[in-house]
Amino acid sequence: MDTFTFLVSIVVMMLAVQYNMGWLIFGIAIILILSMRSFSAILLMVVAVGTIYILQGEIKEFAPYIMLGLLFFSLLLENKKKPEQPDMYGADLGALAGLGGGMEGGY
Repeated sequence: MDTFTFLVSIVVMMLAVQYNMGWLIFGIAIILILSMRSFSAILLMVVAVGTIYILQGEIKEFAPYIMLGLLFFSLLLENKKKPEQPDMYGADLGALAGLGGGMEGGY
């Protein structure tokens, strides 16, 4: 899940809390959890829903702090080392560096 989608979902959940629509918070969370691919994103959404649900009464005072904290937490969880791109030529043709012959003519 990208950071922008996460922030938009947090803002919509905070609006739902202010209008006393608890069912909407869990509906948004369930839809996003079902569409996520990584465990860290699911963990982040569970923490976000828990934080918003616990701080229901003080959501107006703590909204910037909640958003900054969850944004920092999301960047911390998603800041992983990118996997290396696999070798383009594979193990067998690596020594030829792309000069494998074939249909392009040759000598």
